[in-house]
Amino acid sequence: MLFAVNLDLLPSEGVSAVTARAEDAQMNVYPLTVEYVGTVPGFSWLTAVVVVLPNNLPVASDILVSATWQARISNKARIKIK
Repeated sequence: MLFAVNLDLLPSEGVSAVTARAEDAQMNVYPLTVEYVGTVPGFSWLTAVVVVLPNNLPVASDILVSATWQARISNKARIKIK
C-alpha cells in the first residue's frame, strides 16, 4: 500500500486512472497492478493506493516504486525486498 496526497480522482475516473511501476538497481522496470485507489478513512487529504508486486522482482534488493496519475509521476519510494 502506498499513500499519496493531492491524488483526487475525478468522478469519471476509476482505479485504472492510476498506474504504478517498480524499478530495480539494473533499471529494469516492472509494471504493477493497481487494485484500489481511495481516501483513507479519517484522513480526507490522504489517498491509499494498493498495488500488487510481481513475483519476478529480484530478492534481497531494493526497488523504487512510483505511481502516475494524470501525467504526474510521484516521488519514488524505496522498498526492500527480502
